[in-house]
This record gives sequence, C-alpha cells and structure tokens, in this order.
Amino acid sequence: LSSEARRSGGERTVFREVAGGAAVAAELCQVLPDAMNAGVATIDEMVHAARIQPFAEFGTVRSRYELGRCSIDADVASFGHAVVEVEVMCTNCEEIPGAEAEIARVAEQLAMQPLGTTGGKLETFIR
Repeated sequence: LSSEARRSGGERTVFREVAGGAAVAAELCQVLPDAMNAGVATIDEMVHAARIQPFAEFGTVRSRYELGRCSIDADVASFGHAVVEVEVMCTNCEEIPGAEAEIARVAEQLAMQPLGTTGGKLETFIR
C-alpha cells in the first residue's frame, strides 16, 4: 500500500501486496469501519454496505512472464493503454535493495524505459 500522494508513472515503488478475499476484506475493514460493523461476509457485500460506487471501469488483459527473480506483467487495457511492470516479491524490508537491483538489471536487459509522464492505467483512463 503506497503512501505516495502523486505518481507520474515509471517510478520504482514498494507496495505491500494483499492477496485473497479474506485478507482484502480485512484491509477494507481498516478504512471502512461501518462495513466491518455491518457484519458482511464478502467483499461485494462490504462494498455495497459502504455504498461505494466505481468512478472508473475498464478491463485489462495481462500476459505474465518471468526472467531471473522478476515477474514481468504486460497489461493492455480495454481503452488501448499498454504498460509493462517488472516486480520482485519480497517477504521483508531487508530484501528491497536486492529486489530493486534485480529489477534494474532485468529492465536494462530488456531495454525498458520508464513510463514517463503518461502514467499508469487508471491515471491515463481518467485523463
């Protein structure tokens, strides 16, 4: 979960990834206490109970590859925007410098360039 206020794309950022319905629901309860108190069972029920409405909707087709320790995700959004993300999953903060070095190595090997000011999928869609 990034605390960055503004991103232009192409940055190397560190996120804490949450996977699985129960784990995502627990995270949502941290920011939607009313949903937690409503005693809902699923994420869809939680979103409904909190009266959350989408502000953007689009689909993404993802192709996933691996090179070295990196996962490489190539995403093409339904509105035509395409991005590639290179990531290394870490289990603790001490692994981050090594992960960043591996990402830089693989990005250089594939002649990848930072995204620049185009931004990610959501930011581009909103513009």
